[in-house]
Order: sequence, then structure tokens, then C-alpha cells
Amino acid sequence: PLVLLHGITTAWQAWMPLLPALMLRWQVFALDLRGHGKSGRVSGRYRLEDYVADLASFLVKQVESPAVVIGHSLGGLAAIGAAIPVPDHIRAIVVADSPMYRESYLDRVDPAYDPALRDLAASGRSVDEIAARFAELRICTPGTSVAVRQADIPGNDAAFLRFRARCLAQTDPEALQLIIDGRALHEPDIDLVLSQVRCPVLLLQADPFRGAFLTDRDVARILAILPQASHVKFAGIGHQLHMENPAPVLRALAFFLESLR
Repeated sequence: PLVLLHGITTAWQAWMPLLPALMLRWQVFALDLRGHGKSGRVSGRYRLEDYVADLASFLVKQVESPAVVIGHSLGGLAAIGAAIPVPDHIRAIVVADSPMYRESYLDRVDPAYDPALRDLAASGRSVDEIAARFAELRICTPGTSVAVRQADIPGNDAAFLRFRARCLAQTDPEALQLIIDGRALHEPDIDLVLSQVRCPVLLLQADPFRGAFLTDRDVARILAILPQASHVKFAGIGHQLHMENPAPVLRALAFFLESLR
């Protein structure tokens, strides 16, 4: 079994570019996290521990044998967290450019960006209207003063922007509010959590100059804690990874997954 967990403000369909290949060799479960897609909304319960509990419960109750869990961004944090309460149910973990350390996340994100996403999620506007407004949102390029429109980021064509708009329309704004308040994504001591992980881990790092949430310093810190972990860095690919350029991401996943057999 292979369990796929999307990032904040997307949904299970974010994995569509990879699904045909993954389904050839694996039993795939692609989930909508709470407050996303067609999963339920739970007011005030969007802390990391809530996502971890959902994943742990799913693995225990719905998956018959230990699973490989692949998580993008928020999904990767949930995967690492679940390895502690249910280690016998997780065979391996792939962390796809997750914001493991709060300080790195704050360095990479414009303070106005998440509130803008929250406001779009709460707007009640049509998918077309949200897509148009989302396209104009700007994100800062790390290490520079350049702000880039979402519509100008490679891979963010009209079809992708419409997909992101649909996901935003299905996202509970409270999920974003807890991130804005700093209460959702970051364990008080992520190093302690990492030190308890015993299964193989693959870190997928986006390009730091294209908005990666995993910095080179973060990766070095994680690898020092997890000496059994592997690491692949993608030059020229931003945080969206498999949604922006699926082929190299699929290549890394395929080789890692086959190493587990």
C-alpha cells in the first residue's frame, strides 16, 4: 500500500500526474486531509496533531499492511508525525519539500500570502473568479526582492490555476487561519520527533531559489538526525514539485520505492 497526502489548500487530485505510474506497482490511497476537498470540516481542529491522528487512524483501520506514506508539504509533516504513534504501520516515508522548521518557513513566505489564500477560501466566489485573483497573488523569490505572480511561475498554466482555485473553494478557511497564527504546522521540537523515526525516509527538496520550504541547512540538520535517510534535490523546480514537473519527481520516487521491495 502507498498513501498519498497533499499539501495545504490542495486535494488528493494534486497527485494525478503521478497516479498512472504509481498504480502499476502499488495499491494507492490518495486522501483529502480534513478541511480539504470533500473531507469534513472540524472547527478549530487543524493543528498538526489532528492531521497526524487522522493518518494514524486511517493506517490502522483501513490499510491491511504497513504502508509507504508520501506527503507533500503539510502531508509530509503528518507522515513524520504518524511514524511515532503507529510505527508498525509505516514501511517508509517520503517528505516532499515540507516546512520542517518554523524559522525557515517564515523566511520563505510573505506574511501577506497565507491571509490572502484564507480570504479567497472564505470569499464564496466562483472558481473562475478565484482563479483570476489567485493568478495575481505574488510570492517572493528567496534571496531576492523579486515578487512573482502565480500566473508567471513555470507550470502554473490556466488549467493548473483553475485546479488550485477549485481546491481553495473546497478548503476550510480555518485551516489557513491556524497556519497564520502559527499553531498548525510546527512541532515544538521537530528534532525530537525525527530522532524517533526508524523507517527509511526520502527527502525531496525543491530548488531553494524557486521557493523551496526545505533549505539546504534544513536538509543537513535532518540528515544528521536520520542517517538512514536519502535526499534528492531538484534544480529548477519549485515547491509544487510533482505538480510543476512530474517526470523527475516520479523517477526519484520509483527508484526509492523499488529499493524497498
